Amino acid sequence: MALTREDIKKQFPDATDEQITAILNAYQIDIQAEKNKAATDAAEIKRLKSIEKELDDLKADKLTDQEKLDKALKDAETEKSKYIKAQNKVKIAEELVKAGLTEDDYTGFIDSFVGEDLSASLASVQAFTKTLASKNTAAAKAKEKELTDALGDDGGGDDGKSQGEKSPDVEFAEKLASSLPKAQENSAFDFYK
Repeated sequence: MALTREDIKKQFPDATDEQITAILNAYQIDIQAEKNKAATDAAEIKRLKSIEKELDDLKADKLTDQEKLDKALKDAETEKSKYIKAQNKVKIAEELVKAGLTEDDYTGFIDSFVGEDLSASLASVQAFTKTLASKNTAAAKAKEKELTDALGDDGGGDDGKSQGEKSPDVEFAEKLASSLPKAQENSAFDFYK
């Protein structure tokens, strides 16, 4: 972002044109100095990289055939290990997906299960998914119990009271019914006489 006269006027509203020109000139000098420094740094980096390449070439020339072979074998073993781990990571990911996890869920920890020994890696992840499944089942049962407990007893039972106990509303209804005068009991056939 270039510095303009308007930017300087906003910062220094009382500055004269000569002062603004001096600030802009100083700014341009600083910018040019930084550009020159960056170019010098880039040239130095390029020079050092060429020296490093020459050094590597000299080292490679001095290596014996056996050392070259050992280095090639070591590089091959490293690549083989990476390939095996990549294959195993795919199989571990399959196990985690079977357990109901998404890639976002397991991205942070999948590498802790992956090793060169597939059977050990699978055993670890299967133990993890089994534990995860049992925890999820327990949590679901606890939530279900919590929800059913919150709903209360709608089955018309005694609501936790002993058999002989009556609720206050039942006692009131019985008192009210006993205080009313008794009506004469008639049979339905009595009305047809």
